[in-house]
Amino acid sequence: MKITITSLLFFLVMIVELASAGTLLHNGANLPSLRDNTTLTDARNVLKYLQVLGFPSNKIAATDTVGTFIIFSNRTEANTTAMTKTVSYCYRNYGHSFYFTHYKYDYFPSGISYMAKLGDATVNHTDLPHFRNNKRLTTQELNAFQHPIVEFQ
Repeated sequence: MKITITSLLFFLVMIVELASAGTLLHNGANLPSLRDNTTLTDARNVLKYLQVLGFPSNKIAATDTVGTFIIFSNRTEANTTAMTKTVSYCYRNYGHSFYFTHYKYDYFPSGISYMAKLGDATVNHTDLPHFRNNKRLTTQELNAFQHPIVEFQ
């Protein structure tokens, strides 16, 4: 079996790539925090995973008047379809306890309060507010949303 310099170089590059990916995922700063039933911990975990999965660090974390956690992506700067998949994945796995949305606009909409850029929010996460909790509806609340069936003739 003949080993060429090219195949050896490829093998070494793969080892380095795998090692750096493992370091990125197993570095204590990038591991998700243990859930403590607070929206702040869940928001930190979403932000960490967005960063680990390669979400651009210049994207904006924001909130609105009712306490929704918002990721804002300017659709003139990036492929928002790919970003939507990444954001949805992170939210489903780590942020399901709070109100959340991903805005994709050409401009920063009014009524939204800027918190930080993604890169800054993962480092200075103590500046994040608590967000509005999702909660299960009671039977009474659920019944209030149900409408009578209307038959069309």
